[in-house]
Amino acid sequence: MENNILELLSTLSDGFSAEDLRFADIASDLASQITTRRIELGLTQTALAEKLGRSQATISKWENADCNFQIKTLIEISQQLELPLTISFKNPQPKTEAYYISPTPAADAARICKYISASSPGSSWFASSKA
Repeated sequence: MENNILELLSTLSDGFSAEDLRFADIASDLASQITTRRIELGLTQTALAEKLGRSQATISKWENADCNFQIKTLIEISQQLELPLTISFKNPQPKTEAYYISPTPAADAARICKYISASSPGSSWFASSKA
């Protein structure tokens, strides 16, 4: 069963570049952190939107990894949610042509799932499943 899933995920991700996978990894991590912290602070999406002068729909897009943040927006979010913000060009792991070396097939599958869910038009289930 696991091999079938890995084969399916591999087939689905064949067209994704290393940059696409890296973007999805970062975007989904940001989405998860925003959602988790908002909930920890007892804020609704609407309440956070009001604090930031944005719409609830925008907050929803952020939490679904359906946006490409500007640095200024990340600073505003980090201040309102009291989260540290560090931006770096360092790679966390050695890079290969297939994005990053993964220790296990399960890690590859998780990375591919993260990308597919973050890049899908109907990815609203993704952030809610992490919260």
